Amino acid sequence: TVQRHVGLTHRSSEVLDAATAFARILLSVESGLPLREAILRQGTHWISEKKVIRWSQEPDTVIIGNVLSCACYIQDAFPAALFLCWKYAEDFRSGIIANAHVGGDNCHRGAVVGALLGLANGVGHEFLEKLKVRPQEQPQAHRSQGHATHATPHASD
Repeated sequence: TVQRHVGLTHRSSEVLDAATAFARILLSVESGLPLREAILRQGTHWISEKKVIRWSQEPDTVIIGNVLSCACYIQDAFPAALFLCWKYAEDFRSGIIANAHVGGDNCHRGAVVGALLGLANGVGHEFLEKLKVRPQEQPQAHRSQGHATHATPHASD
């Protein structure tokens, strides 16, 4: 289980709850649920529709930096990641760029943002073309853009 795996290195109940919510959101999106709906259904302990709608009207740096800390503390880091996923639910590129621009602990937050936005939208070729190992093109029925999903060695490697 998620809790048993994460519990090997993290004993905090908040971290375990965030990991469980993250896994449930991923599974919901993989099952075809739109990302925003998955976040609201599985992340209710972390974020509310009322908040993300209000926050979406503000610049990202106002929310992540003033309302939520941009540091790594889970009580703000996970809601910050969910906020960015909500706001950029249909735009992988804008979401990961917004995450980088708000600064702070953007690499850990970016893992969550990238995983959720990538699963929901696919990852554009501009992010994949220079990788040594690139995903194969395999369109997914519930993804509108049908981007790559499985890694295979690049032909020149």
